[in-house]
Amino acid sequence: MEGTSRTDIRVVEQFEPEIFWEHHGKKIITAGVAVLAVGIAVFYWQRQASEREQRAATSLAEATNVKSLERVVEDYPKSEVAAQALLRLANLHFQAGQYSEAGAAYQRFVNDYSSHPLIQSALLGMAAAQEALGNLQEARDQYTRIVASYPRGYAVWSARMGAARCSEGLGQIKEAQQAYEEILSAGRGSPWQSEAYLRWVVLGRDHKNDSPAQPQSPQQDTLPSLGAVPLVPAQK
Repeated sequence: MEGTSRTDIRVVEQFEPEIFWEHHGKKIITAGVAVLAVGIAVFYWQRQASEREQRAATSLAEATNVKSLERVVEDYPKSEVAAQALLRLANLHFQAGQYSEAGAAYQRFVNDYSSHPLIQSALLGMAAAQEALGNLQEARDQYTRIVASYPRGYAVWSARMGAARCSEGLGQIKEAQQAYEEILSAGRGSPWQSEAYLRWVVLGRDHKNDSPAQPQSPQQDTLPSLGAVPLVPAQK
C-alpha cells in the first residue's frame, strides 16, 4: 500500500468497531438525538409562526368594527397586524367623532410602534384629535413637532396646514396668514395648495387691514382637502 506508513496500517488493523462503539456509541447517539430535536423544534416553531400569521391576517381582514379591531390588537400584541388594527381603530373612532378615544388609540400606537413606517400618521392623528376637541394650542404644538421631526415626511404638509388652522383658531391672524403663504410658496402641487389659498383669501376679507399683498392663486388642479382627518399612505 504505497503512501501509507506502517504505523497507519497498524492503527487500521488494530481498530475494533465493537470496542469503539462501546466507548463512544452513547455519546454519538446523544449528539444525534440532540441535533434532531433542535431541527424538529425549529420546524415546529416556523410552522406555528406561519399558522399564527395566517390567523392574524384573517382576523384583521374580517375586523370591521371597534370590538373586532380591539380583539385583534389584544390577541396579537406587538405584531404588524396589531399595529395596523390599532391605526384602523383610531381612524374609526375619529370618523365617528369619538376624538378622545381616537387620540388614546393614536397615542398607544406611538408608544408601542415608535419606529413603524406609519408613525407620522399616528402623530398626525393625535394632533388632529386635539384640534377637533378644541385644544388648539396643544394641537398646534403637536403639528409643529411633526414638521420639525419629519421635514421631508409624507405628513409634513398636513401638519403645516393643521398648525396654520390652529393659529387661525387661536386668533393669531398674522401667523396664520404667513403660514398659508409659506404653504402656497413651498407647497406648489401639494393637495393642500388650494385650501391654503382659500383660507388665506377668507382671512384677508375678514381682516382687510392686516392682510399683506395677495399671493398668486394656484394655477393647477389640486385634490380637495380631507380636513383634519390624518392621511394614511397606501401600503404596498
